[in-house]
Amino acid sequence: MRWRENRLQALGGLLWLIACAHAAFAGAPKLIRTLDLNSEFCDVKWQQLNVPREGMAFITEDQLLVYTICRDNVALSIRDHFQASNPFHLKAVIVDISTGAIRKHFDLPTHGYGSGIQVTHDGNLLIHRDNVLDLTDTEGKFLTGSRVSRTGLYDFITVATSPTEDLLSLVDFPDAPGTPNGTAVIDSRNLKVLHQWHDDADVGNIASSTTMTVRTAVHGSSLLTRAFGQSAWTNVLLGPMGGIYSPIFLTDSEYAVLDGAQSAVLVFKPFGMIAAKLKVWSPMALNVSRDGQIFGVAWGSMRRFNQATGGLEAGNTGVDLYDATSLQKIGSIDIHPTPYFDFVIAISPHGSKLAIIDSMKVSILEVPHH
Repeated sequence: MRWRENRLQALGGLLWLIACAHAAFAGAPKLIRTLDLNSEFCDVKWQQLNVPREGMAFITEDQLLVYTICRDNVALSIRDHFQASNPFHLKAVIVDISTGAIRKHFDLPTHGYGSGIQVTHDGNLLIHRDNVLDLTDTEGKFLTGSRVSRTGLYDFITVATSPTEDLLSLVDFPDAPGTPNGTAVIDSRNLKVLHQWHDDADVGNIASSTTMTVRTAVHGSSLLTRAFGQSAWTNVLLGPMGGIYSPIFLTDSEYAVLDGAQSAVLVFKPFGMIAAKLKVWSPMALNVSRDGQIFGVAWGSMRRFNQATGGLEAGNTGVDLYDATSLQKIGSIDIHPTPYFDFVIAISPHGSKLAIIDSMKVSILEVPHH
């Protein structure tokens, strides 16, 4: 496979202590609960270097989904077949935040890289394993499924659900050099394909609304938009390689993107007009509530190597929270001790809670009123 995002294994760590917010803002999210989920999955050394290594999403304001990929067996796996003896298993739990109790367990054989469970806009679960998509309810009841027709046996397939629309974006990144990507925009309620095409844009960093798709190209140096029904892309932003990433729609026509070169979150109106430039030191990731009212930006340096653990830490890390309508900052926190660089944040559907996960340890915080 000609693309692989390398990740370092996290080797442990303490539950976070959330520091005080910067004094200039409304306040710090209040710590509600901490959860150590290591016993529900596997030792970190058996976690696969999945993308992400640990995934997380809110189902409701009080239910949180967490997943990872574990190496359970040594048997060979067969492409397009899932068996209990497969070496990798997609494991997930649904946690009741009010009590900390585990409400549901999932253990699904998989072929690994790119697998995961995401929460759709209407609150169902999208299970992605290799080229197979299954839509289930939160109890695991099968609703519908789809199988992606690949151009090569080992194509890398990524799936990104929209938090604010009933859509998902799928990219089939071919194993054969020189072959264009296959891209599709799919209705996340029934897995019906709405739009599909081929292009040479990046495999990741894609987001769709009901009217358009936004994605990066040339290794994150260009941001492109494409209206449905049109074949031409419009270039709305240029930067150094790797500088533009994580586009996400806030409404059907407004979207935000990280610009590492400018240390900013850029919010775009339709037709590529920049509505706001929010200065964020070393931005890392974006997340938005499903009602589109709150979005969060994780930030932090990636240049600290921990000799004791052999892991790469994020360094000087935190999360800023914004009101998506006014674009005003409503809260900001620092994370201590320093997490590993592949930590993940999630915001609840109506923006009342923020979750942060690092090495299978979760902090749940209350978002300040705005």
